[in-house]
Amino acid sequence: MQSEIKHNRLALLSSLVAGAFILAACGGGNEDHTPEAAADMATQAQAESELGIEISHDFEHAQATASWTTIAQENDAFTVATNSTVRYGAADKWITKTVSGKGACSTTFFGSDPIFGTKKHCELQGTSTTTEPVWTAISNEWEDFTVNTNTTVRYGAVVDGVGYWTSKAVSGKGSCTNDYFGKDPKAGVPKACYVQGDNVATAPPAQPPASTSTSANLTWSASTSNASGYRVYYGTTSGSYAQAMGSGSPAAGTSYTVTGLEAGKTYYFAVTAVDSTGRESGYSNEAKVSK
Repeated sequence: MQSEIKHNRLALLSSLVAGAFILAACGGGNEDHTPEAAADMATQAQAESELGIEISHDFEHAQATASWTTIAQENDAFTVATNSTVRYGAADKWITKTVSGKGACSTTFFGSDPIFGTKKHCELQGTSTTTEPVWTAISNEWEDFTVNTNTTVRYGAVVDGVGYWTSKAVSGKGSCTNDYFGKDPKAGVPKACYVQGDNVATAPPAQPPASTSTSANLTWSASTSNASGYRVYYGTTSGSYAQAMGSGSPAAGTSYTVTGLEAGKTYYFAVTAVDSTGRESGYSNEAKVSK
């Protein structure tokens, strides 16, 4: 009968953590140093270890349900209080980092991309006060600018309420162009450059008249292969385009209008064909247009 009681107690300890404490409180344990007592102690240690894992899980769940406030969109800068918890991502994919002061809502700043192919943003844990970034226009696309030392400059545009930006740390002179920033954040639209606050070494330029912006209407013959679409590339140097291969402006048919071009400049255009699997051809013959 005593053996059966011990057997039942061991079964409860291995399956229910609470049971371990109930049986211990009832004084049913073997307090000597027999092998049976050692087995009881090992079972209780295992139960306590399982309890520790459960506590950690509850803590993680509490962290996941904490309140978060959006403070910046992808590639925007932000400023937070000392030792603030900021997360970067979208949906349920996040990278969390402790930030004091200024930060950047970017894959570079957080170390990796938590969710590829999805527009991301940054959120602040809790309700700590943040300083919303104020951005000042310093130049329009194709213009040069001058800023103070180590100033973050962003280049892009807002389209239908969504910002498309690429950022760069600049000291002194810079150029508001795709070539200078290394990519075109939003093809086919006029862009501009901005800095946070008043970090400009010279006064912002006056907005240019509308006549300085022009467009080019392109048409081409359909590909003889089974093309499902096309991509348009352009730049101010022959054979060198502002868009990297694979990121040209998509076109469903055999015509496309490129906007935001600067009057008085010469542009070079090429087209590639893309099949249904995403494979892309080489460049077509180049077209030259003077605006």
